[in-house]
Amino acid sequence: MNYGLPPAYSNATGTASQPLQQGASGSNTNAVEPSESKLNPQATAFVPHVQTAALPITDRQITVIHTPPFLQPGHKWGRKPYPPDTQARIDDAFKALKQERFKTAEAAFWVIINTDLHLLTRFEYQNLIVGFARSLKDQTHAKQEEARRYLEQLRLTEKPDPLKASTIHNLDLTLSLCEQSLGRYPDAEARLLRLRDKNPDDDRKTLCQTSCNFDVDIANARLWQFTGKYVLAQALLLNVKIELTKRLKSNQITYDVESLHKHLHTVNIALARLWQEMDCHDLALDLLLSMSNKNRDDSEETLCTSCGDIDTDLALARLWLLMGKTELAERLLLNMSGKRPDASEEELCKPSRHLETDLTLVRLWEEKGNYHLAERMLLNLSGKRPNASDEELCKPCKNRNVDLTRALLWKTLGKYELTERLLLNMSNKNPYQHEEVLCTPCGHYETDIALVRHWELMDKYELAERLLLNMIGKPLDASPEFLCRPCGHHVFDQTLALLWQTMGKYELTEILLLNLSGKRFISDEEILCTPCGNYWIDLAMARLWQVTGRLHWAERLLLNMIGKCPDDSEDQLCKLSGNYHIDITLMRIWLVTGKHTLTEKLLLNMSGKHHFNDQDCNDEDRLCEPCGNQEIDMALLRTWQARGKQKQAEILVERCYALYRSDEIKLTRLNVFVGQAKFMAMVAECPETPNTLLKTSIHYFTLACKQVTDGDTESGIANFNKSLELVDAILKQYPPSAAAYSHKAHCIRMLGGSEKKWRKLFNKADTLDTVRLERDKTAAWRINESDALKEMLRLRGKKVGEPK
Repeated sequence: MNYGLPPAYSNATGTASQPLQQGASGSNTNAVEPSESKLNPQATAFVPHVQTAALPITDRQITVIHTPPFLQPGHKWGRKPYPPDTQARIDDAFKALKQERFKTAEAAFWVIINTDLHLLTRFEYQNLIVGFARSLKDQTHAKQEEARRYLEQLRLTEKPDPLKASTIHNLDLTLSLCEQSLGRYPDAEARLLRLRDKNPDDDRKTLCQTSCNFDVDIANARLWQFTGKYVLAQALLLNVKIELTKRLKSNQITYDVESLHKHLHTVNIALARLWQEMDCHDLALDLLLSMSNKNRDDSEETLCTSCGDIDTDLALARLWLLMGKTELAERLLLNMSGKRPDASEEELCKPSRHLETDLTLVRLWEEKGNYHLAERMLLNLSGKRPNASDEELCKPCKNRNVDLTRALLWKTLGKYELTERLLLNMSNKNPYQHEEVLCTPCGHYETDIALVRHWELMDKYELAERLLLNMIGKPLDASPEFLCRPCGHHVFDQTLALLWQTMGKYELTEILLLNLSGKRFISDEEILCTPCGNYWIDLAMARLWQVTGRLHWAERLLLNMIGKCPDDSEDQLCKLSGNYHIDITLMRIWLVTGKHTLTEKLLLNMSGKHHFNDQDCNDEDRLCEPCGNQEIDMALLRTWQARGKQKQAEILVERCYALYRSDEIKLTRLNVFVGQAKFMAMVAECPETPNTLLKTSIHYFTLACKQVTDGDTESGIANFNKSLELVDAILKQYPPSAAAYSHKAHCIRMLGGSEKKWRKLFNKADTLDTVRLERDKTAAWRINESDALKEMLRLRGKKVGEPK
C-alpha cells in the first residue's frame, strides 16, 4: 500500500529528474527557471495559473497622531539597562515564544505590558508588540484577529519605506503570517511581495528572484505552496538555495557560515516537503538522503539509522510513509525513539521525548492497520488508561494536537460517539445542550472545523451548517447572495462548499465557487471553463459539474487546468498531469461518458502498468495485478467489464478481493460475476442490503437475456419475473433509488409492459440521478439486453423500442 498513490505517482525514475537534482544539490550556480516537464518523467507537471489579482492593502496616511498599542499620548521612552526583574520577564516571554509555548508566552507578554512598558526603549517596545502578536497568531481565530489589529495599529505609528513596507523590524512579516492564519491569502501575498520589492503582475522569473530577506523569501515560498502555486514556490526555493550555496563557497567569517548552514537546512526541508506534495518523490528522497549522508543503495540498517537531525529524519520517515515504504518508515521512527521493532507493545507505545515523532508513528500505525497500537500511544500521550470510562477517555488532555489526532483516529475506527464527545469537551460543550449553544464556535478553528466535518459524517448536516455559518459570521436565514459571498478564509469557504454539495444544495455551491473564482453565473462556457488559478476552486467546480451532469464542462475545465485540448491525441490526453486528483476526476468523467479507451489508457498510466499492455510486451498476469490504490483498481475493473474484457476483470477482481476485503470490492465482485453460476454462492455470503438485492435481481435479468437469445424463452421469462419481483421488493422496503427505478423499467419493457409505464420509471430515475442521461450506452451488457429484447418483441410481433 502506498497511502492511496500508485507507483506512477510515488516512484519516478531518476534519469529524467537529473536536471532538477543538480539544481537541488547546489552544483548549478546559474539562475533557475525550472522546466515543468522535468518534474516527473511520466507527467506534465500541474502548473496553476499565477493569481495576479491579489487584493490591495489599503494605504493609510501616516501621521504622528496615531498612538501605539497600550500607550498613552505623550508617552516617554525608557532607557537601558533595565532592572533585572524586567529583563528576566522579557527573556522568559521570548524564550516561551521560541519554544512555541504560545499561551505561556501570551501570559508573560501581558505581565510586561501591565508592569514594564514605561521602562522600555522604542525599539524594545516594538519588538515586544510583534512578539506578543506572534504568541497570539497560532491560537484561536479571535486571538489571530486581535494580533492583526495590534500590528496594524503599531504599523500606523511609523512612516513606511518608499516601497510602502513597514520600517519596524519583522512587523510586516508577522502581519502577513497573521493574515495567512485568518485565511486572507491575497492580502498576505501582496504584503510579502512588497517586502520583496515585487509586483503581482511581474513575470515568473522576476517574481522568483531572491530578495535580501531570507525569512520573507521562505514565507512567500510556503504561501505559494499552500495556495497551489507549486512552480513559483519551487523556483523561489531553488534560487534561494543556489544563492546560499554561492555564499557558502566564498570564505565568510565563522558566524556567517553557521547562519548560512542553518538557512540552507531550512530551504532543503522546505524543498523536500514541496516535492513530496508535488508527487516528485524521487527528488525529495534523494535530497533527504543526501542531507542524512546516505545513499539509496545503502543497507536497510544504514538507511533507518537516525542522522541526528530530527527535522530531516521526520521528513524522510513521512516521505517513506507516503511512498508506501512503511517498514523503512517504522524502523527509522523507532530508532529515533530508542525502541526495538520486536519490543513489547507496552514499550512500543511509551511516549518518546519528541511529540512529533510519536504522532508520526501513530499515523504510520494507522496506515498499517495497527489501530490498537496507535490508540494506545495516543492514550499514553493523553495520560489515559485503555480501560478508563468513556467519560474519562473523552476528557481533553493538555495538548490540542494529541486530542485532535485521537478524535480523528476514533472517527476512523467508527467510534463516532467518543469522537463527538471529545470534540464537544474540547469546545467546552456537552451533547445535551441546546442547538444554539452547540453551534456556537469555541474559538479554536481547528476544533470547530473537526466538529463540522464529524457532524457531516454523522449526517447531522443542519448542525454542521449552522456551526460553520456562525464561524463565518453569517445567519442561516440570510439571502443566498449574502450566504454565497466568500468570507476570505480558504478553509471555511472550502468546507462550506463541500458541505452544501453533500447536502444537495448545488445552486448555492456553484454560486459560492463562481464567486471564489471571480466569475459570474451568466458567463459563457469558454469563460466558465477557464481555470481561475486556484487549484482547489477549479477542482471543486469540476467535481460539482460532474455530480450535476454537466460532464462536458467538467472535462473541458480539467483539460484546461493541465494545458490539454479535447482534440489532442489519445497518448497526449492520457499522459499523467502530475496531479493525482485531477487525473482521478478526469478518469471518472471518461468512465461515465463511455470513453473507455481513454479511461483504460489513463488508468494503466496511473497504476504504472501501461508497458504491460504494449504489443511488444503483453503480460496479462502483471497487467491484472492490483496497483495498491483501490479506486484505480475498481475503475479498471469497470472499464474492462464495459469493454467486454471479462477474463481480465475476473482475474483482477479476485486478486483485489484478497487484498482489500472492503464492502466496495465485495459488491464489485458480485457485479463481475453477475449471470454466472458462482454468483448465488457469493451473494449468500453477503448481508442483505438494497445493493445486494439489486445485484441479485440483475443476475436473474442477465440469465434471462442469455436464455432468451439461446432459444429457451420459457426459462427466460421465468427469470425476468424473478428479477421484477426482487426489484419491486426493494422499492417497497427501502428508499427509492435511480438504479432500482431504471432496472424495474428494463424488466417491464422486456416483459411487454406499456411504454408509458416503463418510460415513467426511467423519468423517475433521471430525476434522482441527473448524470444518467450522460452515461455510456454502449456497455457490453446493453448489447446482450438489446438482442434479448429484439427476440422478445419478435415473439410478440412488435417493433423494437429504443432502449434507454
